[in-house]
Amino acid sequence: MSLTISVKTTDTATPVLERLQRALTDRTKLNEHIASAAEAGTRTYLRKIAQERHGTANRMGATPTGYLVKRAELVKGQGTKDGAVITFTGAIFRRIAGPVTIRPKAKKMLAIPMRAESYGKRPAQFNDLFVYRAGQGRAFLARKAGEGRLHFYFLLKSVVTLPQDRTLAPSDEEYAKFSEEGARAYLASIEKSGGK
Repeated sequence: MSLTISVKTTDTATPVLERLQRALTDRTKLNEHIASAAEAGTRTYLRKIAQERHGTANRMGATPTGYLVKRAELVKGQGTKDGAVITFTGAIFRRIAGPVTIRPKAKKMLAIPMRAESYGKRPAQFNDLFVYRAGQGRAFLARKAGEGRLHFYFLLKSVVTLPQDRTLAPSDEEYAKFSEEGARAYLASIEKSGGK
């Protein structure tokens, strides 16, 4: 799954972008520079927030999976004559646009990790887990811990709704800054090539 964000200049564009948009008949090269700057800026942004988004792993005493850092490397920018497009790859980015409801595909239940040992792993990676049903329809994947005790590894849910999270992408103001940087890089490339 990928999410695409289009970077468009409007009448609120910075003066540099506004002048460039009026002067150019073919905006492909300009938009390629803007897309490149927005891609780099988005990757940097995702790497930065990835360092701060380990709440669940920290609560469990688990090692972070590095998921956002890996996803940052897959961000792609593309410039066309009509604009610049940034494409995010990964289901997590659907949360930018709104709440996301997750249902299991291949299995009957979603498995939500509850311990450091299960964080970032799948139940199939454990060979001795069993379903433990508790009151009020709750179910877990557990392991015997001796002396009649159980360790709960996963909470089982039939559906989970994650709230919208606009902070998974740079703000509109940050994209305006990336666009300005791209436009300035385009102008510098024109000057360097003697206006060609």
